[in-house]
Amino acid sequence: MQTSVSTGDIRGYEALLRWKHPTRGNIPPIEFIPLAEENGLILPLGEWVLRTACAKAASWEHPYKVAVNLSPVQFAHADLPKLVHEILLETGLRPNRLELEITESTIIADKNRTLTILRRIKALGVTIAIDDFGTGYSSLETLRAFPFDKIKLRPRPSSAPCWPLTRAFTSRCWPKASKRTASCRSCAPKAATRRRASCSVGPRPSPRYMHGRNATT
Repeated sequence: MQTSVSTGDIRGYEALLRWKHPTRGNIPPIEFIPLAEENGLILPLGEWVLRTACAKAASWEHPYKVAVNLSPVQFAHADLPKLVHEILLETGLRPNRLELEITESTIIADKNRTLTILRRIKALGVTIAIDDFGTGYSSLETLRAFPFDKIKLRPRPSSAPCWPLTRAFTSRCWPKASKRTASCRSCAPKAATRRRASCSVGPRPSPRYMHGRNATT
């Protein structure tokens, strides 16, 4: 769930994929997503997730946003922007209510192709977010290469407070952004911390369901 830091109002939800196996129980995404990417099943699986999330969001009484993660492998799709457009038309979800999240590794894999695809999707009116920025490569050149609508910061775990670093980043490196999302395991539960960091939207739920429990679809 994404909430407004200043008011606490709900702004949107994130589609989280879970697998409940009949004999092995709940299998975490970290185990089955890499396998799906390796054997190509991530393409039909990703399409199903996107279509299901859009259809669900279109049925909501309030016009909340819905965020869906994209795998790097999905960018190998023959025409990902066309697929996104067709699903929006099919489900009736307005483009500005869909937020697609990618990680920096997606861009690094094939920068020119990925950025071209992202620009075509953004032209539809869809919000583009970069997830887990602050882990791994985290190059500022990536932020300069594409006008992301949202950056989900995730500083590395540390005993020191992370809000000064987050605030410096959002105010100096990304001053014109309309939405700033801080997602930090160490300080995310503290709304005051996010306000000090100049972030307008709070993170997805923690394992302790800080803002709300997951809903099953």
